[in-house]
Amino acid sequence: MRLLLLLLTLISINAGAAESHCAKDEVDYISCTLDNSKVASICGTHIQDPKTYEQLDNAWIQYRIGKINQIEFVYPESKSGSIAKFEGNDFHPHGEDHSVLDLRFVNKNARYSFTLTSGDNVTGSVSAEINRKRSAHFCRDTISSSYSLNFQVLIWALIEQNGQTDIFYESYKKQNGK
Repeated sequence: MRLLLLLLTLISINAGAAESHCAKDEVDYISCTLDNSKVASICGTHIQDPKTYEQLDNAWIQYRIGKINQIEFVYPESKSGSIAKFEGNDFHPHGEDHSVLDLRFVNKNARYSFTLTSGDNVTGSVSAEINRKRSAHFCRDTISSSYSLNFQVLIWALIEQNGQTDIFYESYKKQNGK
């Protein structure tokens, strides 16, 4: 099943929303216009070799947010080694028919996540917690099936490489000296 999903993802570069911060030669894993009119995107290269499904050494991903042609924040700034800076999680809190796909990262004392929740529809949100103040913004539209598939493949590849951990908990412990 994962191999089929990966193959479908390889075909779907920049398939989905009209607004994205990803360049035409980048994989647009997911992009959406948020309720505050900013666009959030996860852009990068393919993470796994399409023939061997092994991790590519030069693979990278970045989180980008802002208005189109006015990106406000990019993480990480350097593409090199970026895969290790993200965490992917796949939760099923209400059974197999409902899933939560969550991409997380920590930048200094700030915690960020891009989340897709599926049930009857697939919805997305972006959240940030900076200095213990949390803000969340929801994608205006339902997430397309191509984006949902791209994001799922990305999350599974991150889990395969980095494990399914809790980067936020570790960040809290570090921040509080525990």
